[in-house]
Amino acid sequence: MRWSSQKERSASKTGEVASVALKTTIARFFNTTLLIVVMHVVFMTSDPEDANEWLNKGFFFSDVYGLMIGMALFDPIVFVGNPGGIVNKLKIWWEKRKGKESMITQVEARALHEGTQVDPADVIAAYMNMIMTCIFFAPVLPLSIPLAMASSFLNYWAIKYVLLRRAKRPDMLGEMMALTFVNLMPYLVFAQTITSILCFIFFSGYNDKFYMSWKKAGAD
Repeated sequence: MRWSSQKERSASKTGEVASVALKTTIARFFNTTLLIVVMHVVFMTSDPEDANEWLNKGFFFSDVYGLMIGMALFDPIVFVGNPGGIVNKLKIWWEKRKGKESMITQVEARALHEGTQVDPADVIAAYMNMIMTCIFFAPVLPLSIPLAMASSFLNYWAIKYVLLRRAKRPDMLGEMMALTFVNLMPYLVFAQTITSILCFIFFSGYNDKFYMSWKKAGAD
């Protein structure tokens, strides 16, 4: 993603980071949300008899809920956990243990104590992927909207804590970073509308088939 964005030769650092964030968001959305949908659709069309059992037991919904809960909780926890900072502390401990035999330079020692570097493109891509996933599945899973709200709260405090307490000062970016994703929201609303229509058509047909099979079993 970064290589392709660098080839675009953006006029500013903000434009380059926004391009990386947007491409990473789309790639993550296809690799997580749409991948689950495609896998379950292939499973349903390959064996229609197992498809009824698949729908009745709610395998699809459990997978989607697991995905959304993972997105909502995993990223803030990992961000606050700060694996990079833990690695730096281990390196500091190891160099102190060496004592006078340590060959670390002053520049390297200063870099270990500065804190980890926050990647704005990765942070925004992870958050937007979660928002897009919750909006995409909102027609069939209404709890995705409260989950997105709770995740937004957790992400806000996690990022604020890390930026103020652990990470070194990130690069200053312009308003283009925010406007890129603000302009994306109307497309998300359109995608949600399409999803609502498809879900209505699909589950209406499924309910009709379920009712007819139930009526036939009662008649027998």
